[in-house]
Amino acid sequence: MTAAVPPSIDDQTVIARNSGMIDAEIGGELVGLHLESGNCYGFNPTATRIWALIEQPTSFGDLCTALTAAFEVDDVTCRQDVALLINELNREGLITLNPA
Repeated sequence: MTAAVPPSIDDQTVIARNSGMIDAEIGGELVGLHLESGNCYGFNPTATRIWALIEQPTSFGDLCTALTAAFEVDDVTCRQDVALLINELNREGLITLNPA
């Protein structure tokens, strides 16, 4: 079996949360339960911030701009790390990626 190729992400890709996850912030970190799959997720503080930023559909470019302003991270590292998380959230069915 071959792994699915993750969708291409560029600055105009819009990231939107899917419905079906209940979550709560505990000590600066998010704990979520996806009702459809029954999977439970724990988000570190950075992933918690990303989840908050995509409460409304947001472009990848705008997301990275907000994160580089809020955290001490260079643009290249931010984009690489955020793309990894976004692809994982997409694989888990928590978000949808839409080209502009």
